[in-house]
Amino acid sequence: MKVSIAVPGTFHAFELAEQLANRSVLHCIYTTYPRSKLETSLPKSAVRPIRHPEALNQVLSRLPVVGDRVPVGRWRRELFDAAVARNVDPADTLHVSFSGVALKSIQRANEHGVTTIVERCSSHARTQANILEEEYRRHGYDSGPSDEAYVRREEAEYDAAEYVMVPSEFVYESFLEQGVPEEKVLCEPYAVDPNQYTPTSTESDGPLTFLFAGRVELRKGIPYLLDAWDRLDLPGAQLKIAGGIKESGQQFADEYADRDDIEFLGWVSDMDRLYEDASVFVLPTLEEGSAYVTYEAMASGLPVVTTPHAGWVGTDGEHGIEVPIREVDALATAMKGLADDPDRRSEMGSNARDLIETSYTWDAYGERVYERYRSLIDDGETRR
Repeated sequence: MKVSIAVPGTFHAFELAEQLANRSVLHCIYTTYPRSKLETSLPKSAVRPIRHPEALNQVLSRLPVVGDRVPVGRWRRELFDAAVARNVDPADTLHVSFSGVALKSIQRANEHGVTTIVERCSSHARTQANILEEEYRRHGYDSGPSDEAYVRREEAEYDAAEYVMVPSEFVYESFLEQGVPEEKVLCEPYAVDPNQYTPTSTESDGPLTFLFAGRVELRKGIPYLLDAWDRLDLPGAQLKIAGGIKESGQQFADEYADRDDIEFLGWVSDMDRLYEDASVFVLPTLEEGSAYVTYEAMASGLPVVTTPHAGWVGTDGEHGIEVPIREVDALATAMKGLADDPDRRSEMGSNARDLIETSYTWDAYGERVYERYRSLIDDGETRR
């Protein structure tokens, strides 16, 4: 078996590549990321940077006349896809391309008889667009941020690939609901390195702290979190919000900026420290693939309050509490329940850490994906 990967940036693709390399089946990984900035154990020969799409983006983004009149993002994606397509090796056994930059390379690999997979890190593009459209209209926008042309291109990628790999049950169901055949959709959750995170102490000397990590925007459910926090009566408790503030979240950040019990931290480089100091992790997101911050929080021994749309790997009532999207009362009740019960917080956090250590390390992920790839190749050879 010989596997190539194409990714715009990094995502979890380099962890995947390293796991495949450890099993001697990686051919190469194509990326827009410069080799000099990569922290990877992969040999240089296995990393194939394709830099001209990103260079074009950097040049055009500096031009004041560009703005919304030039589809720079689309050009960047299509240039990368075309470059990967030109380099597809007919000798590969399997080609994995991340969605949004996959169409031409998948088509070229198909022509060579290479088994093809699109890796989708969020819900089906149509589902994602529908959720965001509804949410943005709820908050006074004329429409959501999704681009119909982009959605159609992703749908073409799903159609062209033999398989689509997704990271959670929520995403899996979104593909089935959009009419993608069940046998085409594969589900493998992500992983985390638990050694990078220190489990929180049972009870720290600091204040009770709820931690949110992610972009401050409508998609992440930030207005519902702030509304729920307003309904709680938790004297001395803190809500820390770590993440860059996007346009759709700016009004909420401004509204709550002067509160002593809420801290907007912006982008944070040392999240492990915040996890270690927190009491509960909360992410009332409307749409994800499998939110990586939930893996990090669980590895840090934190109970998680989140939604089914987060795609987390925990179980409601055992590793945290799951609440429906947009349900402020349910969110507030879950947060209050954990605030009032330190023993329950400790038990759920310990369960969460144990789950990550036993089932969701990168080695465990690598073995799952490797065996899945092998089964796809064996099935394909049987059909042929």
